[in-house]
Amino acid sequence: MVECVTFADDIKSKGGSYQSGWHFIDTPFLDEGGDISDYDFTFDTHNVTEAISAITDWVNKADGYENSFEY
Repeated sequence: MVECVTFADDIKSKGGSYQSGWHFIDTPFLDEGGDISDYDFTFDTHNVTEAISAITDWVNKADGYENSFEY
């Protein structure tokens, strides 16, 4: 199990960097107040929640799975 934990990080250096946003969803911590629009921050186009749903659809051959960015 311990060796599996780093799998996602290991494949990033071997051509899997497009999956970086699948590991987490960036949520800035605004500890000094303000609004996200006050900062130069762009959310990833895709995230882990979308990836899990799309991969589940792919495995189950659900309608439209071919149109997901993972397929």
